[in-house]
Amino acid sequence: MIAYVLAVALFANIVLTEAKFSWTNCASDSPLAINSLEIGPDPIVVPGELQISLSGSSSVVIGNSSLSLSIKRDTWLGEIGIPCISNIGSCKYPNMCTLVDQMINEDWLGIAASVGRQIRDMLKTTGIDTSHACPQPPRSLTIDHASIHLPEIPAALSIFAAGDYHIRIEGVDDASQQMLLCVDARVTVHEACTGFSCIFGRK
Repeated sequence: MIAYVLAVALFANIVLTEAKFSWTNCASDSPLAINSLEIGPDPIVVPGELQISLSGSSSVVIGNSSLSLSIKRDTWLGEIGIPCISNIGSCKYPNMCTLVDQMINEDWLGIAASVGRQIRDMLKTTGIDTSHACPQPPRSLTIDHASIHLPEIPAALSIFAAGDYHIRIEGVDDASQQMLLCVDARVTVHEACTGFSCIFGRK
């Protein structure tokens, strides 16, 4: 299930174009634990190649679970929530077990299928088959310098502008309502250079 959290985290970074990344576990006693997560280059450049290294583990059998993603932008008025646009943004995914396949089949805003297929192929190298996602036995997961190509941002996601963002990812078991995982992240976003700004550099 850590793999599906990774899928959502990737989308959070895709739509934020170019970001400096930091994160913490916000539920230290949760059954799903991410021990380390490194993403590069830092800042992330979209479109471009994203390098991922991750280690984590689950201590219980994981069944049907929901996954929630909250993205808020820091402004002088405080944190302003970013809406869910075609399953990208501050969204709730009712079935974490089928999330990767949903990305591929529904191809949200024309970018989800490409990323989903890359995540599926990456997970296969670790022995995880996304077509048989649940229940998942207790397991460990290690990904070492995997590469994902991030596509160009579609016009529908132009709401994601330069600034400081607060991202929170929560996984909850459907049957028990137990918090399975909580990841809290902070990113600072810069707009990618265009035209003359690429020649003279970003301020």
